[in-house]
Amino acid sequence: PTPTPQPAAPVVEAAPAQPATVITAANLRQGPSTDFPVVGAAVEGQELTIVGQIADGAWYQLDNGAWVFAQLVDNAPTDLPIVDAPAAPAAPAAP
Repeated sequence: PTPTPQPAAPVVEAAPAQPATVITAANLRQGPSTDFPVVGAAVEGQELTIVGQIADGAWYQLDNGAWVFAQLVDNAPTDLPIVDAPAAPAAPAAP
């Protein structure tokens, strides 16, 4: 006798991940600290593409190279790679 083919199990697709969004207006900075210059801004509800984080997870790096403070973002990916932070900017010279 030939075996009876079994129907394929239904494929259950995972719900799409919610995008990372800004929960309050945020400055985007050149590096992961308020010591770095502001290079842009994000508004509440804006979606962000996060590509990495510093080792302690306090700052996220965006796909455009800017950084945002992690506490200002909701739904960040949980499997972010650790990225090296740029060197802190030099303090301005005294007059």
